[in-house]
Amino acid sequence: MENHLVEGSYMWQMAGGSFNPHQKIPNGSGGTSADFGGFGYTDSEQSSGGLSFTSLEAITFAQSYFGGGGNIGALFSMVEQLKKVGWSDPVNTIASFEDWNKIIKTDEISGLISKLYSVGGYKPGDRGIKFIETKNFLFHGKSNGFNILVNLSKSPSVLEYSFIIGHEVGHSITHYFRDIFFDNIKSNKNSPTARDAFSYFSEYISYSWESRIGNQNIKDPLDYTYNKHGAKQIPDIFRYPEAAINKFNNNFNIIMKAYLNWNNSIK
Repeated sequence: MENHLVEGSYMWQMAGGSFNPHQKIPNGSGGTSADFGGFGYTDSEQSSGGLSFTSLEAITFAQSYFGGGGNIGALFSMVEQLKKVGWSDPVNTIASFEDWNKIIKTDEISGLISKLYSVGGYKPGDRGIKFIETKNFLFHGKSNGFNILVNLSKSPSVLEYSFIIGHEVGHSITHYFRDIFFDNIKSNKNSPTARDAFSYFSEYISYSWESRIGNQNIKDPLDYTYNKHGAKQIPDIFRYPEAAINKFNNNFNIIMKAYLNWNNSIK
């Protein structure tokens, strides 16, 4: 079974805007996003600068698939799924590392893992997904193929832990779209700009997943990805080059259509 290294991580360095369980949830606002190699939550939402995408139609197309930000119904559904597998109050309960055993039994996360097994060529008898605790201060989680590293030193809630797990499993899934991505931007893995563009795209996908399941920290996945990984005020270690971001932006429409076709074909 292939077990590729996936450049994906939820970074602590960028953390700060975690879900506030005591905050009144507004109607139809907030949101979240899926991040397949992303760094995590920044201290504050920052202006996106000037993002230029191919067309409003492409953005609408993607949002119609992933769902808009502030999906309160989806957030409540995720909370109910966590209650079903063992927590009376997953929003306020501090997670422990071993809680992954129950989190992966939720419909949402088990569905992602099944998708990873499908694209990764998993066969009965192969070692499946493995969660590894790490003390690396830079990230909440990091995806290395079927190995998911997590760092709970910031004491996330069970709900937040489920976001971390889903975000990283998402990165592992998206890795298998890599060659199609390069074909669609007419480049290859030998180009550093193309590789960075893919990693940036993977962050967008994972943040979009979080948005779909109701993470209230993400108002808009496109803006959020740029705020975390493109804004000029972000430290270089966390920021993708402008050329790579432009490569993604300028090919957004064809990339997303190819991705959605690929994603829908996974059995």
